[in-house]
Amino acid sequence: MSVRAHDACSPSSLARRLACPGSMAAEEGLPDLPSKYSEEGDLAHELLEALVGQGHRPKGYLDYPDMYTSVKVAVAWVNKHIEDGYKLYCEVRVDPSSWLGRDDTKGYADIVLVKGTHAIVADYKHGVGTVVDPIGNTQLLALAAGVVVDPTIHQPGTRMSSVSLVIIQPRALRVDPIRAWDLSMEELREECDVIKARLADMAPWVTSEGPQCKHCKARMGCPTRTGAYTNLEVEANEMRSSGEEPTAEQLAGILDRAPFARAFLDDMTQLASARIAQGVAVPGYKLVQGAGRRAWALDDEDLMKKFKSMKLTLDECAPRRLGSPAQIEKIEKLTTKQRANLTKLWGSTTGKDNLVVESAAGEALVFDSSEAFADFTEAEEAEIIETVTFI
Repeated sequence: MSVRAHDACSPSSLARRLACPGSMAAEEGLPDLPSKYSEEGDLAHELLEALVGQGHRPKGYLDYPDMYTSVKVAVAWVNKHIEDGYKLYCEVRVDPSSWLGRDDTKGYADIVLVKGTHAIVADYKHGVGTVVDPIGNTQLLALAAGVVVDPTIHQPGTRMSSVSLVIIQPRALRVDPIRAWDLSMEELREECDVIKARLADMAPWVTSEGPQCKHCKARMGCPTRTGAYTNLEVEANEMRSSGEEPTAEQLAGILDRAPFARAFLDDMTQLASARIAQGVAVPGYKLVQGAGRRAWALDDEDLMKKFKSMKLTLDECAPRRLGSPAQIEKIEKLTTKQRANLTKLWGSTTGKDNLVVESAAGEALVFDSSEAFADFTEAEEAEIIETVTFI
C-alpha cells in the first residue's frame, strides 16, 4: 500500500480531534497501537488499492477469501462508474486547509470519481460492528473540500457544482453496503464552515472519553479514560452494597459506558501481555502458549498427488460441503428465475435478541406484559408479583 503521511488533524483523525482536542498533544511522539482490526483494515485497503488503482490481484489475495469478497463490492461499484464516464483517482492526497482554516488537515481519499462538474468522494470501511454514516461525516466533508479545490482533479475548464459523499462498508449489518450523501457546493461549504468554527474553538487541553478513544494512541495511559472507569467501578460497588435494584436511569447510564469499560479492560490486557513479553513482571499473571493446530506443509496440488499415491479418494480427503443460502445467492451466473426459485428452498430462523443503543439500526421489539395478566384478578396478580424474586 502507498506510504501515507498523516497530518495531526487529517480527515481520518478529524472527528477524534473535535471530540477530544487534548488527544493531539497526548499522541505526539507515540507509536501506533497495533490491533487485529487495524491490521485487517490495512490489508483490505491494500487489496482495494491493488484491484482499483493498479488493476491487478496482489500475490496471496486468495489467502483472504472473505476480505476479497468484501473488497469486490467496492471494485464493482467503481467499475460501474468508470463505465458511466467517471474518471478515477485512487489514494489521492488532498489539502482542505483553505476551507478548514488549518494547515495540518491534509489526508488521503480512498476513491475519487469525477464526471463533468460532479465529484464522488468515497471511503472504504472494512469494519462490521460500527455502521459508519456518510451524513455529517467530518472525514468525507474534509476530503471533499480538498477535492473541489484541487486543480489537478478538475476537468479542464470546469468547476465542481455538486459532490456525493459515499461510505462503502460491505460487512456492515442490516444496512445497505453503499450509502451516499449528496450535497451542492453551497451545502458543502456550509458544512465545512461549521467544522472550521469548531476547529477554531478547540481547547487543546480538554480531553474526553468516548468512541474516539478506540483509535487514540494515548488511550493506554489517559487519565480521563482511567478516571471514567474508576467512577463506574465506584457506582457499581455502591449499587451492590445498597442491596437495591438499579433504576432504569442508572441502568442506562452504566450501559452507556459499558463499551468504553470493555475497551479499557481489553487495552490493559494487551498492555500487560506486551510488558510480560518484554520481560517485565505483572504480579499474579503470566503468558502461556496458546493451543496450536496442525497444517499441511504442501500446497493443494502436491497434497492431492500424495493422497492419490496413498490410494485415498477425493471425497475422503476433501469432502464437499453444501454452501449456505447466502453463498449460493452470490453465484454471479444465476438468472432472475433461478434466484426466485432459490428463495423457495430456504427458511429463516429467528435471531437472538440483542440489546443495542436506541440509535442503532433495527426495529425495536415491543413487549406488552398486560396480556400475561389478562386472566388474573387484581388480588391474584398482586400475589404473583409478591412471590417473584429479582436476582
